[in-house]
Amino acid sequence: MHQLNDQGRLVVPLRTRGMTRSIAFVRDDHRLVSDGVELCGFVPMQGAGESRMRVALIHDVRDEEIGMRLDDLPEPPHATSCRSL
Repeated sequence: MHQLNDQGRLVVPLRTRGMTRSIAFVRDDHRLVSDGVELCGFVPMQGAGESRMRVALIHDVRDEEIGMRLDDLPEPPHATSCRSL
């Protein structure tokens, strides 16, 4: 945060609940405060810079599945309960 000047803005793409949002942060003394949120989309990297996303099932009951999406994970935590997307 110390690299962001007083009038600077940090824009971060965050994915929550399957939707990507672009969240803008401004510096407020010694903390970052969001001053704007927009729905957006980003094209995933392809080729050598590509990162894979995996889903780790943490509750594997038919019609009640609960999963956790994991980015940039070289090995799934439990190979039998993960699938690549």
